Amino acid sequence: MSAHLNKYTRSRPRPARRVALGFTAIGVYHLDEMRQGVMAYARERGNWTLVVNPDVIDFTIQQFRGWDGHGIIVQITSTDEAKLAAKLGLPMVNVSGALAESIVPRVTFDNPALGRLAAEHLLARGFQRLVYYGARDLWYADQRGFGFRAAAEAAGAQYFALAACSSLTNDKAWLHGDEELEAWLRTPPLPLGLFAMTDSRARMVLEACERVGLRVPDEVAVVGCNNSELICEFSKPTLTSIDRNGAKVGYQAAALLDRLMAGEKPPNADILVPPGGVVVRRSTQAVSVDDPVVVAAVRFIHDHIQTRFGVKNLLRHLSISRRRLERGFRHTLGVTPHEYLCRARVDKAEQLLGQPKELKLADIALASGFRDVKHMNLVFRRLTGRLASHYYR
Repeated sequence: MSAHLNKYTRSRPRPARRVALGFTAIGVYHLDEMRQGVMAYARERGNWTLVVNPDVIDFTIQQFRGWDGHGIIVQITSTDEAKLAAKLGLPMVNVSGALAESIVPRVTFDNPALGRLAAEHLLARGFQRLVYYGARDLWYADQRGFGFRAAAEAAGAQYFALAACSSLTNDKAWLHGDEELEAWLRTPPLPLGLFAMTDSRARMVLEACERVGLRVPDEVAVVGCNNSELICEFSKPTLTSIDRNGAKVGYQAAALLDRLMAGEKPPNADILVPPGGVVVRRSTQAVSVDDPVVVAAVRFIHDHIQTRFGVKNLLRHLSISRRRLERGFRHTLGVTPHEYLCRARVDKAEQLLGQPKELKLADIALASGFRDVKHMNLVFRRLTGRLASHYYR
């Protein structure tokens, strides 16, 4: 009887948990990935019921007073909201990077790493004048700019902070455009590589460049952040963006909340999730170098990235010696032609891996010019420290 009872006790279902997602209705396009990550964890857990806050733009933590659930995943964007959250007495995880410090345990993006990745992408294309377009009074924007600037200066590049780094409020008439942004874009020497803190701000830059007659990507190469397909694919030209790895933030936030609901102590510091990679599109498909041989080689690489070829094919296409090509790449881009080709193939694979409609790894490998998945994983590990399957969700 005792053995039977013990077996019954071990097989009892875990108590159900009611978990709320307290996200604002503003800017929901960049929260979908987080929701997907939370839902993935909830499905694995099996005993969670997810409750979504009402669809209102002025949602506040105060609306959770008296709620009889077990835990909350929330965006805390002001000090007042943080104080209210601390008084609720419910296990809670913050996923917002708006504030420098979070009273509530937090899982968020590694924002300096996002900035570094953007700078490295532009530097690899030969841009030596780098610009950051951020916003005032947002900690995550400052952190992205910090990482971008650190990488730029470490590489000896010239760094600019865009003078038009406004707040997210705007009292100007929409049809007037952003005169401040346009005026600034006319001042620095060209060409330059620009990183905007979000895809929305990057699109503003693309539109401003068109109004003032600057060619993208030849004169201004633009990188956004969030990899919002709606913005990136419908921008003109299509927008290169940093994949923030939002689904993993949501998953890690749910895992942390689960531990807190089980009575564990919160971590001593934020849990930072590394970026998923650069999704390359037309807005950065250029190189800023004076060597016509290197420019021609890079264009050939990107125009034929889906086919299998090596440096020998480049030499035949350009009708030059290997020594001339190697010297040109090392002098202008700091890498060998083979290294540049491998990086371009990884960029293409990351773009395909980040698409909402999942492709088979074998198809992604072939579409990126790799022999097979094994070859793709070898190159990924060498260049990123991770396997291509790490990005496969």
